[in-house]
Amino acid sequence: MLKKLLTVLLFFFAVLGYSQEALPVSIGQIDTLYSNILGEKRNIWVHIPESYKSEHGETKSFPVLYLLDGDSHFSYTVGMLENLSSRGNSILPKMIVVGILNTDRTRDLTPTKAEEMPPFISKSTSERSGGGESFMKFIENELIPYIEFKYSTLPYRLLVGHSFGGLTVLNTLMENTTLFNGYIAIDPSLFYNNQRVLNAMEQSNFQKGFKHKSLFHAIANGMESNMDIKSITKDTTVNTLPMRSNLRLKEHLNELVDLELKYSSKYYPKDTHGSVPVISTYDGLRFIFNSYELKLGLKEYIEPQSKIFSKIVNHYKRVSNELEYEIKPEEQFIDIISYEFLSMKQYEKAEQFFILNTKNYPKSYNAFDSLGDFYRTIDAKEKARINYLKSIELYQNSPSKMKLKKLNHKK
Repeated sequence: MLKKLLTVLLFFFAVLGYSQEALPVSIGQIDTLYSNILGEKRNIWVHIPESYKSEHGETKSFPVLYLLDGDSHFSYTVGMLENLSSRGNSILPKMIVVGILNTDRTRDLTPTKAEEMPPFISKSTSERSGGGESFMKFIENELIPYIEFKYSTLPYRLLVGHSFGGLTVLNTLMENTTLFNGYIAIDPSLFYNNQRVLNAMEQSNFQKGFKHKSLFHAIANGMESNMDIKSITKDTTVNTLPMRSNLRLKEHLNELVDLELKYSSKYYPKDTHGSVPVISTYDGLRFIFNSYELKLGLKEYIEPQSKIFSKIVNHYKRVSNELEYEIKPEEQFIDIISYEFLSMKQYEKAEQFFILNTKNYPKSYNAFDSLGDFYRTIDAKEKARINYLKSIELYQNSPSKMKLKKLNHKK
């Protein structure tokens, strides 16, 4: 009887567990602002990194990625960034992502008004086109100030766009170069309006005014099955104009010498115009931040004579100079390294790293608590006491409180 009752109870709790309301998984938040320039309300989706705000309310600052056609590309872009900037990865920096949703995509993402050009520019598309200048004024004068007022941001911005969005990215690079630091143009519609943006880019040698600017240019496979790269460049039909326009830009930029612009282009033979955004966003981010990742070998950890401290410090100085904003190693990362060297009794290295965290994060109670642990371990009690007191000053419930009591008790 008891066994039967237990079986019934287990079944009941199992059913109860499955019937509970599922909790939503959130990767961002919906925000809205009114644009006086466009005369309409604009919706945006905003993702902020998990480490944006500490448990005690302190905020960290991050670069911002502005994503055109946000409703189409937001989820995979956020997932990609989260994966490559956390959980043991340091390939990319953590970033705030602002997905800009469309109200009238054709109007906003076309720099100039265009005539009909079947099959790509229909009559209705032509009639609605040409609002790109106002749209970029909205981004520059309303959206960016709004984001930088509401969130804690660093002075580094990326603009990412696909198709007409890619065209907007390239037009912004030419017309308002300083607005963003990095540009990712995914299979941009360079055929648009008699290749106006393409012609403008071909007239530039990118030797002045593009310092510390990066452009990644993705090209999808837009050929007929009986074509190859060689044959499409000789083709004159309208159907191949989009791809031919992109190949022209790639050829022009690859032939330039001494250009200030950091540029890379990639052709995706296995991807169409519709499938290329995911893989090329990944490649674009990896290209723009190709020097961001810190690579350390096992020997640098275990060999007493290794110069791991100077390597880490110099790496972040170099990347900061390249990207033009200060980048510090993650506090948790340095904390882990510090305790590793402490456990190996490499006290000089351990002290260097513990102190580094207190310099980089002077408001972190944890950094001073850890430094106190170091000094307590090597029996430098007065130094341990000073750092525990500093940790408590920063956070009244710091673990240093109990540690300080034990330290005083041992006097």
